[in-house]
Amino acid sequence: MKAKEKKHVTELLFTVALFCVFLISAVFVIVIGANVYRNTQKASDANYGMRTSLSYIMEKIRQGDVNGGISIGELNDGTPALLIASDYQDISYTTYIYSSGGEMKELFIRDGSSADARDGTSLIQDATLSFEDLGGSLFRITVTDGGGTASSVLVHPSSSGEGGAS
Repeated sequence: MKAKEKKHVTELLFTVALFCVFLISAVFVIVIGANVYRNTQKASDANYGMRTSLSYIMEKIRQGDVNGGISIGELNDGTPALLIASDYQDISYTTYIYSSGGEMKELFIRDGSSADARDGTSLIQDATLSFEDLGGSLFRITVTDGGGTASSVLVHPSSSGEGGAS
């Protein structure tokens, strides 16, 4: 009878130990899965912000791409900006797209008015822009997120001659 009880206790302990190993493994897999999901979501959000920034800029360029109206310049305070010239009811305006204080901003203002970085409307948080004139009406626009990841696009406005926005 004692041998049977020992066997029964051993089987019970083995079953409980196996269940504990399974339980610990399941918790471990859930924790790893949650970390993978969190990291994937963070990367996706950052990528979405950069894609949105570049898409917005490209669409503004397409809308304002007339008579060589796309250029790179500065606001009155020296902040680098993409300038998009436009005319409404025979009045000239300029749209400035730039970054200030870690935000992508836009300022639509009548020509001849003072254009300062603090006056723009904030569009996207954690986005720093840089602009480079590569010559021949070719521009490189780079968006850098708060984590230092950068994404660039090359633009050749069609109104500047041959080619188009790309």
